Amino acid sequence: MSSGMKLMDRAFYFTESDNSPKHVAGLLKFTIPEGKDYHYVLELYETLRTFNKAEAPFNQTVVSYFKIPFWFQEQKTFDCDYHIKIHEVENVDDIIELNTLVVKLHEERLDKSKPLWQCHLIYCKKSRSFSIYSKIHHVYADGVTLLSWIIKSFSVAPGSEIKPFWAIEKKRKPVPFSYKTPLKDLWGLVIYFKDILILFFNNLVRTISPSRTDNAVPFSGKRTVLTGKVTKGRVFSSVKLPLNEIVTACKLTRTTVNDFLLTVIDIATHRFLKDYGHDDFEQPLVALMPVSLRRPGDTSGGNKIAIALIKLAYGRSDPYKRLRQVVNSNFLVKQEAKVYSPAVYTHISIMYQTFALLVDMVNLSEKLRPLGNLLVSNVPGPKEPLFFGDSQLNSICPVSTLAPGGGLNVTLVSYNGEVEVGLLCCNNKVNSLEPLTVYIKEAFELLVKSIDDPDITIDDLGEKPRKENLTIVEDIL
Repeated sequence: MSSGMKLMDRAFYFTESDNSPKHVAGLLKFTIPEGKDYHYVLELYETLRTFNKAEAPFNQTVVSYFKIPFWFQEQKTFDCDYHIKIHEVENVDDIIELNTLVVKLHEERLDKSKPLWQCHLIYCKKSRSFSIYSKIHHVYADGVTLLSWIIKSFSVAPGSEIKPFWAIEKKRKPVPFSYKTPLKDLWGLVIYFKDILILFFNNLVRTISPSRTDNAVPFSGKRTVLTGKVTKGRVFSSVKLPLNEIVTACKLTRTTVNDFLLTVIDIATHRFLKDYGHDDFEQPLVALMPVSLRRPGDTSGGNKIAIALIKLAYGRSDPYKRLRQVVNSNFLVKQEAKVYSPAVYTHISIMYQTFALLVDMVNLSEKLRPLGNLLVSNVPGPKEPLFFGDSQLNSICPVSTLAPGGGLNVTLVSYNGEVEVGLLCCNNKVNSLEPLTVYIKEAFELLVKSIDDPDITIDDLGEKPRKENLTIVEDIL
């Protein structure tokens, strides 16, 4: 049985290379049940191997010709040794050792002759903790959907029957036929081309005559040690932030969690880049942010996302004022998104990514401006503690992929009162992201304090403000 693919699905598959795999992953950390030791993990490994019949899409390979993907095709065989693996380490509680193994596993591409996923159990003999690293190709679905599929393996109480994500059948809703559909599609095509032309024209005007009151334009990011040609090696790190404190701060400032965390990441990234000699910023950093185009309750496969470009803060030493700048930038993006159809945003995103990929392929990424400086994804997770069989899930740490032109990938996943921030970049110019995790914690604490204390300021971030028209919000603040 075969099934079709969306354009964004094809883009993730087609643009994959040895230097830039397009799978995403989650590092799930567990506690071994009371009265058990590491043998519990060995038994769990054997239990998972008994689930040797996968459900769609985890039983599907991609049919392609001349490297161009066309559709999914069901594969009858199941290779347990490939899909389910186990690793013993010296100390699973050693973050550096664990992250080193995760990087090694994450650098390897998935075998395209098999369904595109793997599950790795990681344990040691002296700890009451273990981890499961699961990686799945982006061709199957976007991050929000993939997490929702994985979470279906869990329960809210211990003792439930174990059933891994690949063995869970997904219900499909039939699409009713309507005679009005062809006419509706024809009118939608007219609107689509109209929106494409308007959006291209607006971006052209912004490129020729940029203004800080406008939305960000593609390929306006500054070249830094984090951007450039995507190479094979990776650097990974993570940090946790308290979700309850974030929500409280957002209520006080009338902002969203996205606004607040973008500001934290912006301040921390500036400090990190300054450590590498970047002290001449004449414009804000540009963030790429995937925006879900799914309707509530939609758990179907495929990628239903678009990429929004958001200007971050600039030229302000007051953390709170930088937050207001980010709020304003997000507002402008949301207003623009209301004007155009979802299809336009999706296809424009693919066009920009394709151009960035071509730039990368001809080795011009080090000479031309990147599409953006960092990619920030926010994936809402479960609010209550979950269990996999008798093991309590302690955290969900995301490990994502890199966009053409490099940059920093920041993926946020909330779970049980915490936000796990996963950080990923190439290792050709940066050998550790640990300093960035420290800066993120400090930026968070500083931004929270600045809500009640207007005298709090941040250190020089290497910004060189130019005389430009400010937004109304910036003029007032």
